[in-house]
Amino acid sequence: MNSSKLFAVLLVTVLYCKNLNAQVKDGTYITLYDDQWQQGYSETFEVNGCTNVPPQIDDRASSVDTQGNCVVLCADSFCEGRCEGVPGSSITDHGNFEAASFNDVVSSAKPC
Repeated sequence: MNSSKLFAVLLVTVLYCKNLNAQVKDGTYITLYDDQWQQGYSETFEVNGCTNVPPQIDDRASSVDTQGNCVVLCADSFCEGRCEGVPGSSITDHGNFEAASFNDVVSSAKPC
C-alpha cells in the first residue's frame, strides 16, 4: 500500500473513532434519588434506549435530576407498566414523585 493510501485509511479511522467517542459522551444521563428534592442516596446512569434502573435504586426513587434531558420513567422493568414523561429543561430537577403518585415505583427509563 502506498503512503497516500495508508494516510487516507489512517485519517478515516481516526475520524471514525473520534465520532464514536463523541457519541458515547453525548448520552442521556439522569440521576435518581431515594428522597424528595434530590436528597439521599442517588444513582447516576446512562439511559440508552429502554434501560432498567440500577438495582440499588429500583422501586426507591422519589426525585430525579434529568440533567436537561427529556426522559420517560416507567414503573416496571423493560419500560412496561405506567410511564410518565419528564421533560428536560433549564430547571433540571423534578423533586417530588409523590405529587404525581409515582413515588418508589420507577424501574426503567427511556429517552423521550
